[in-house]
Amino acid sequence: MITAARETGKVLQVGLVCRYAKIFRAMRRLIDAGRIGRPVLAWCHEFRVPFPIGRGRAWRYSQKLSGSALLEKNCHHFDLFNN
Repeated sequence: MITAARETGKVLQVGLVCRYAKIFRAMRRLIDAGRIGRPVLAWCHEFRVPFPIGRGRAWRYSQKLSGSALLEKNCHHFDLFNN
């Protein structure tokens, strides 16, 4: 993918958008500044409505068409824990 992006002049970007959210950036600054110490455990519990189905989004509920909840949603949490 990197080669194809370079050859075509396209932008290749990781789509892990939570790392850019204000709250997570603020948490990162607190950690980096040493204000809360070194994290040794991360736990995430997300309260949200189910994924919308309309407008061509039903693929999210199909294991055959998606990477499952672990890849489609939890990848964002793993990204936050590792950054």
